[in-house]
Amino acid sequence: MKVKTPISRDQAKGVIYRIPCECGQEYNGEASKSIHDRIAEHRRSVRRGDTNNSIAVHVQTTDHIIKWENVEVLQREQHKTRRKIKEVMYIQTSRCMNVDQGMSLDPSGLTSYLQLTLTIDFSF
Repeated sequence: MKVKTPISRDQAKGVIYRIPCECGQEYNGEASKSIHDRIAEHRRSVRRGDTNNSIAVHVQTTDHIIKWENVEVLQREQHKTRRKIKEVMYIQTSRCMNVDQGMSLDPSGLTSYLQLTLTIDFSF
């Protein structure tokens, strides 16, 4: 039996993640690339004052400190659409600083999608 080498948090790809701020708000996002690379992009945006980045805007308008050391991977999900849906669910159920609320979730479309993707086939 082969034992898989565990992937470090920084190397994880296909993730939904949370970046907390000292004020209690958080940024929830998703990334197909490594979380290390995505966090580096966010940090660069904050340094540059990028007005298209929710974290940078939050820091500029509040002068708060982002808790980069407390970044958390919430879930791993390789399937892009499922990852985006999960991201939106985290955004909508948390106290977040996200300006972009993610993809629109039409309740009827979401229900149909979840029924299709979460169906378990027990026939062997």
